[in-house]
Amino acid sequence: MNLINRMLGNFLLLTALLVTCASLSVDWLLGPGAWTNSLSDCIALIEAQYKGEQLTRESRSVIERLQLKMKVVEALKRGEITLLDAAACFCALHEDPRSWCNTDHPRPERDDGEGWCREVINWTERYMSGDYSPDQVAALRRRLEAELQEQLECDGDVTLPQ
Repeated sequence: MNLINRMLGNFLLLTALLVTCASLSVDWLLGPGAWTNSLSDCIALIEAQYKGEQLTRESRSVIERLQLKMKVVEALKRGEITLLDAAACFCALHEDPRSWCNTDHPRPERDDGEGWCREVINWTERYMSGDYSPDQVAALRRRLEAELQEQLECDGDVTLPQ
């Protein structure tokens, strides 16, 4: 009997809740501030957070590539590495085609050694133009162009080291 009384009490409580909910308007249930909007807001917030994290990762990757390019150019300028070595480094940094952000011209193909050498020469010139005199920049460009020309005359082609 005690069990039946508790079940009846629970049934009456549930009935009262259902009657109360049934008397509420649909606008209250689905209107602004309703749980469905909160769920949508939560999903939108999670998506925005994911996109933000993705942009942060991509930004870090771009910054790392730029820092590595600067180190390569500094070594090239000091004569510690050759133009071909620098071009191979640039090519490796852009192994993933999505990493190429230059809208002025397309990314050279992997086997386009001359294209990568020209990319290094142009990038070096832009990099140095802010901190060095025009004469110094022009002298380095001439040196790099001569190195490329010598390679083309010797082999007829430019093959990057692995």
